[in-house]
Amino acid sequence: MAIRIAAVAATVVALLAAAGAPVSADAAPLYSRLAPAPGADWIESSTTATALDGPFDAHSYAEFLQAQAPRSPSMEQVLRNLTLEAGYGRAWVQAASNDALSERVFQFREVSGAGAWYTSLQRQNQGTKYLLRQMPALDGNPNSFGVVLRGPDGTYSYRVEFVVGQLVYTVHMDSAKNDLSAQVLKQALAEFLTSPPPPPAPAATAAPAIARPVLPSLNLLAILAALAGLDVLVAAVVLVAAVRRRRRPRSIPPA
Repeated sequence: MAIRIAAVAATVVALLAAAGAPVSADAAPLYSRLAPAPGADWIESSTTATALDGPFDAHSYAEFLQAQAPRSPSMEQVLRNLTLEAGYGRAWVQAASNDALSERVFQFREVSGAGAWYTSLQRQNQGTKYLLRQMPALDGNPNSFGVVLRGPDGTYSYRVEFVVGQLVYTVHMDSAKNDLSAQVLKQALAEFLTSPPPPPAPAATAAPAIARPVLPSLNLLAILAALAGLDVLVAAVVLVAAVRRRRRPRSIPPA
């Protein structure tokens, strides 16, 4: 079911209001935020045009998206405006089934930037024409969602995404035949349980004599406008590239 712009804006505004002043994310390295593969038969991929394994920033992530959907608009400036500082991804392929798993964590300087990015992902996934059904949110985190997508080639994509403070997590599992609903929820829950707690809400204070200026980089309408054309990008990235990734699994050579 498509989400109306008004509903998207309301969600972002709520997340912005809860953000308060900028705070630092937990000092633990980003790769430690991602759960290990579900089993020993999952082979980790090296970074390719269709798999993201390792650290990334706004520039490299935008390049990764455009490698799969060349006609899509670049997301680099949008991610910079949302204060993306760093990210980390891991990609796996199961040897026997060729099912694929990708996990990513995005770290933003501003909690409001993380909230806006999460809301855009939610809108894309719940509004795409490839939506088959929705899955329940993670227990204990209302700022989470799950969907099952089905591409034109019949490939299923099971996706859980959530936000905690300045961190946005995405966990995707793709399969041509297996129902991975329970497995993707379990994988996402493992990451949620080890994520840093969200920052506390700011204490009420007297209104300042001079109004705090609104940061132009987090202009809500501009962000929503820039993200509005991503439905086609999601279809290409999630449902087409996943098939290519399964055809060419690569393992990282031992050090």
